[in-house]
Amino acid sequence: MFSNYGHKLIIVICLLLFISTGATEAVEITQDTTLSESTYFNAQQIAKGENYSQTKRTIWFSTLFLTAITLILLTGTQTALRLRVALAIKSNGREWLMTLMMISTTVILLRLVKAPLIFFTSFTIPHRFEISNQSLGGWISDYLLSSLINGIILISFIMVLYKLMTVFKKRWWIVSAFFVSGGTIFLFWVSPLIIAPLFNDFTPLNNPQLESKIRSLAKKAAVPVDQVLVINASKRTKALNAYYSGIGNTRRIVIYDNLLKQLNDEEILSIIAHELGHWQKNHILKGLLFGCGGIFIGLYLIYYLLGQACSKKMFGLYTPSDPGTIPLLLLILLIIQTAAIPPECILSRVFEREADYAALELTNDADSFISIERKLAISNLADITPPDWFVFLMHTHPPVLERIQMALDYKDTHKK
Repeated sequence: MFSNYGHKLIIVICLLLFISTGATEAVEITQDTTLSESTYFNAQQIAKGENYSQTKRTIWFSTLFLTAITLILLTGTQTALRLRVALAIKSNGREWLMTLMMISTTVILLRLVKAPLIFFTSFTIPHRFEISNQSLGGWISDYLLSSLINGIILISFIMVLYKLMTVFKKRWWIVSAFFVSGGTIFLFWVSPLIIAPLFNDFTPLNNPQLESKIRSLAKKAAVPVDQVLVINASKRTKALNAYYSGIGNTRRIVIYDNLLKQLNDEEILSIIAHELGHWQKNHILKGLLFGCGGIFIGLYLIYYLLGQACSKKMFGLYTPSDPGTIPLLLLILLIIQTAAIPPECILSRVFEREADYAALELTNDADSFISIERKLAISNLADITPPDWFVFLMHTHPPVLERIQMALDYKDTHKK
């Protein structure tokens, strides 16, 4: 009874959670703008940002296509079948070892296949567009370290997932959803303390006057700030940025060191106010709820589609818990993750607009807001006038002209 009615009830609840969390607006409210890009950016800046964005889009779609093709080949070819047989022989009936070898082989092959495109998009392109300070040795070190960390995390999750399949049979996706959700929250919590310091140095803000202003701003926002840290981002990039991360006692505001060198205090405070706005509006909690709802839905779809494939004995697969299904599971996951990008981006843009408006309210300084939006767009090579379809599908932030228009409208309605 539970397997029929209970599964459907859980999915309905998760869908409602997913939709209600994401749909903070019935329809995404965009900022109408008649601004001309030439008012704030010159022709060279506009062309460079457009060229950079188009190049990144091409590489992204190419990487997605290559990943899908690799997983298809690892799922439905004679070579894939021979690989499964060879690994089964090597494992000598030890299912955990077969699972470990299958996921490890898949992860390594994917990294090797994608390595040229990853190198091109994360090293060659940034250097070509003169926004990178990273050495080749530094890139190789980062690539190997990130591959190791991501591989360990993915392999650990898959190992547990397949163990749960054998133990809980038809209910494995429910238990797995709780496990993956808990693991995701745990990683979000520990990442600032354990993973991020492996790549960068984080130091306290060494500017008492600016820190005092930041803490006053945080007090005004009624948001407790645990730490304001500076990251040595300039060893890799010339781009300007700041971000918030962590939950509970690991939450922090992180400022790029090159941002401190190029912006004045008012502009920095405007950026910090934006980050405070995320906390003020509970975006981290909402994002985690949205993500957990998505995890339940995604794992149910994997459970259903994997079960359908095995029931029809597709690709020589008979049971979902067979480690040979790992490439197929990752292929289904890739499709689900790609399909989830638009709703995730819609939610992100809603959050960013709310944080933008909170920053304007906290600082009452539209001029500094406009100034940093312009500087951030130039330094990060933003596409000033991106295609509408791409904004809808894949932009996590509103286009820069929309954000500037919001500040201008705020300035008009809140004149001192």
